[in-house]
Amino acid sequence: MNRAEIPTPALLLDLDRFERNLQKMAAHVKAAGKKLRPHAKTHKCPEIARRQIAAGAVGVCVAKVGEAEVMAAAGVRNLLITTEVVGPEKIGRLLGVLRRQPETLVVVDHPDNVRELGAAVAKAGLVLNVLVDVDVGGRRTGTQPGEPARDLGREVMAQPALHLRGLQGYAGHCAHVMGFDDRRRTSRRWMGRLMKTRELFEKHGMAVDIVTGGSSGTFNIDSELEGMTELQSGSYCVMDLDYRRIGSPRGAAYDEFEMALTVLTTVVSVPSQEMAMVDGGFKAFSTDRPFVPEALGRRRARPAHDRGAGAAAEARPAHRVFPAPLRSDHQPLRPDLRDAREHRRGGVGDRGARPLPVEGLPLPASPPARRLQPGDGRAEQRQGGRLRYRLQVAVNGEGGVERPGAHDVGADPQPVRIEVLVADPALKIGRDRLQPTAAVNGI
Repeated sequence: MNRAEIPTPALLLDLDRFERNLQKMAAHVKAAGKKLRPHAKTHKCPEIARRQIAAGAVGVCVAKVGEAEVMAAAGVRNLLITTEVVGPEKIGRLLGVLRRQPETLVVVDHPDNVRELGAAVAKAGLVLNVLVDVDVGGRRTGTQPGEPARDLGREVMAQPALHLRGLQGYAGHCAHVMGFDDRRRTSRRWMGRLMKTRELFEKHGMAVDIVTGGSSGTFNIDSELEGMTELQSGSYCVMDLDYRRIGSPRGAAYDEFEMALTVLTTVVSVPSQEMAMVDGGFKAFSTDRPFVPEALGRRRARPAHDRGAGAAAEARPAHRVFPAPLRSDHQPLRPDLRDAREHRRGGVGDRGARPLPVEGLPLPASPPARRLQPGDGRAEQRQGGRLRYRLQVAVNGEGGVERPGAHDVGADPQPVRIEVLVADPALKIGRDRLQPTAAVNGI
């Protein structure tokens, strides 16, 4: 099957970019004297997990028991379930994973869960490896650092069927801090909680053979910590658009890893000179971020004199394409179709790299990198600790709404609907998030 025969919308993985990402992370971790146990929540794919392990990872992390079941059934070993396993039903399924892969690790942050796990595992005649989950400021899971974590570790050691192995501390709120220097300072501050807890464990003769955490945004920061033994970075293998804006030691763009995941779509309608409609919308991209996917242009090979050994073809825009807000089944694009048609692109049935594929499944969910000023966002509903804000913005004349990347707005005074999911219920959505370029009415 060639590209023209692929039904759209279709998720495409660029194997060359993907494999370069795997090799780069593996080389970095090895040079730092650490281990890598990448988080499979990024892909939830046993084949990708196997390739990560083949490239040097010691195993993979998973977010929940269901993911562990899939990986264990596929023969993937050395699993770490990074969220607490609570309740008889989940623990019963965990026992099934243990029978397949007895080296599986779990995390705990409460003594009741420790006792529940200890009783169930002992009754099954098994032994379970356990890490104490430490809160390092992300307001997720974890016991408090220092003495509370030490006391919980002692609870684990008191259970004959549980084997204390060390600590986990995931500072996900540090991963998307803008600017490398600021991100480094922030991560060092919060991961210091984990390092001090490790020192306390060592002082009391408690196991710290595993001290795990880290993200793709802090992989080259957390690997500098002497007390860290392994990284959980996950997004690096395919990357996402949100990471690209956070910066690297070399500048404003995060260029550590390559975008390897794209969505191929087909132009199904060209209703005007300013718009083309493709067959991939909100459901195809499943994005809950306050920006939309980007369109890619053609690839062209770099001149021979400008290429190093093994250098890949570059991707550059074939012509300007401005994604409009996502709809459920189709996504309107606003390309400069006059330029496109000069090159016989942008017509109904067009696909491939002309204005597509679209790059950007924002895979790991993460909170905004900065606090927003209070605005007029209207909370419509609350789901699982999140507030969903829906803003109605009327676009008039030359006015428009600017998202990360280039954006174009027509003259028709039609409303644009924008949905923004905010991880922190205290945050508000205001004008500085929307960044109006001219007169924007109706906020």
